[in-house]
Amino acid sequence: MVNTVSRAPRLMPGPARIPISALPDLTRRPPFFFARMSEQYGPFVRVPVPGRALHLVSDPEAIQEVLVTASRFYSNDILPGGRGRRQTPLTMLLGQGLLTSDGDLHRRQRRLIQPLFHRQRIASYTDSFVRISRDVAMRWRDGAEVDMLREMVLLTLAVVTRTIFDVSIDSRVADTIRTAMPRNDGPLRYALMPAGQMLARLPLPSNIRFWRGRAALDEVVFRLISERRLSGARGGDLLSLLLQARDAGTGEPMDDRQVRDEALTLLMAGHDTDDVAPLGAIQAGTLNGAKVLGWQGQIGALKPGMLADIVAVSGNPLVDIKATSDAIFVMRSGTVYKNDRR
Repeated sequence: MVNTVSRAPRLMPGPARIPISALPDLTRRPPFFFARMSEQYGPFVRVPVPGRALHLVSDPEAIQEVLVTASRFYSNDILPGGRGRRQTPLTMLLGQGLLTSDGDLHRRQRRLIQPLFHRQRIASYTDSFVRISRDVAMRWRDGAEVDMLREMVLLTLAVVTRTIFDVSIDSRVADTIRTAMPRNDGPLRYALMPAGQMLARLPLPSNIRFWRGRAALDEVVFRLISERRLSGARGGDLLSLLLQARDAGTGEPMDDRQVRDEALTLLMAGHDTDDVAPLGAIQAGTLNGAKVLGWQGQIGALKPGMLADIVAVSGNPLVDIKATSDAIFVMRSGTVYKNDRR
């Protein structure tokens, strides 16, 4: 005889509720909030949001499963919200681009866009990347203080505007992207908050900035699309290549709206790179850096048998990443190079 015991499904680990004190991070610095959740509860976290539960996945193999292996079982463009279905905030900004679409549309767009990122085509951009990087570095002067975060944001903006739209960093297009690109405004800010749908519809300053920014981006991108179509779209920039792309089955091109959605998706993916949680930045320089170098058995963590590389700071870098600039103790391979605590 075989006895069977029914067990209730186990919930993922996670907080019973989101404390009020965490709402500012959730709305203004989501990467920081989710990094803290992952650090506290592990690679799979259940995050309770009023009306639904979100599941945060930070395990690389599971992410591969969701985004690639079993992507057909997951939707990108919608979240449940009461009756029926509603758009996500990213869909309000990016439309039905490769990031936010799913089903047949996603598969069609992936077939159309994948050739644009062939290894040889990506390699053809390297000379441009080097030239832009050199131009940025040439502005720096010996002895001058340089805000590297600002410089790197400008560098990535220069690279993506040249690659996607074939315009310079000094152009009106680049200036519009820099000032109008919605970051964490409007629906992007309120998506996870209680009563977020209602807040996103109110004439709040954050919502006004979001819709004005989107309108400014649309004006620029649709104008560039019109200009490219009139000139025959013969260039090698990604916008021209999107206009040249044809469906292998039907021979049909993308319409202007779809080209706009894909261009903005590429723009956000390439430019919106500076909002990194402190924990992610520290891991990039330690654990992930060691893996990239192939030295994960020697450096990147404090464990017996590994090299004694230690940097101590006076503040908490998980609260303020700038604390890492004030080192009070430095040890490399067991040798102390700085010790201000003596």
